[in-house]
Amino acid sequence: MAHVSHALPDGRTLLDDVSFRIGEGLTAALVGPNGAGKTTLLRLLAGDIQPQSGTVTATGGLGVMRQFIGGNHDLPTVRDLLLSVSVPRLQQAAALLDAAELAMMERDDDHARLTIALGGHQPPLLLEREGAIGAIGRLGTLLGAIDPIAVHETHADLHVGDTLLLYTDGVTDAGRANHRLGELGLRALCANATQQTLPDLLERIRDAALTRAVGTARDDIMLLALRLSARDIEAMR
Repeated sequence: MAHVSHALPDGRTLLDDVSFRIGEGLTAALVGPNGAGKTTLLRLLAGDIQPQSGTVTATGGLGVMRQFIGGNHDLPTVRDLLLSVSVPRLQQAAALLDAAELAMMERDDDHARLTIALGGHQPPLLLEREGAIGAIGRLGTLLGAIDPIAVHETHADLHVGDTLLLYTDGVTDAGRANHRLGELGLRALCANATQQTLPDLLERIRDAALTRAVGTARDDIMLLALRLSARDIEAMR
């Protein structure tokens, strides 16, 4: 800082021809009575305000711990503090995330966007509220078996009342070679999914798979069902 001067809005001089330098590796403390200009001096160093005369120069990184963090919506948060001392790339990513979240809150629709990335498992089934059933996703590399792996992202919209059904191949492979449940059998079990609760739907599929397997499954049978509700949409806004 070299020859910095700063006056208050009422004309009183707060800082007059202030000059100092803090060398590399040194620790300095700013001490003085209330109203001496400590906060203004630190704001000048942080770049929050510009000196009315003189120059302020800082080399290297500059981290600022604000006096007031959190407490109400008008104050910066701990997240804001951490971002303020982060690298520019992280700050840019946070700004993009904030913009995306704001855009989601401003959207007035009844669906959520899904991103599906598969390894070696079968693509999940999307059971639409109108009754249509379709597989979504693109098969990737079986994890832990082949290196390098290849994983592909697929995007889909989940509307209120739609159900996403994820399952292992132990479900569709249940039964003898010529009498397996298969994907067609699984789809048939899901034909009226919108009229069933999720526990009832999963129990129906599980029982059908075990029946095909004559009580003993050839492989693990795992099922997971997700259904989007109007309450979920409100929670995302």
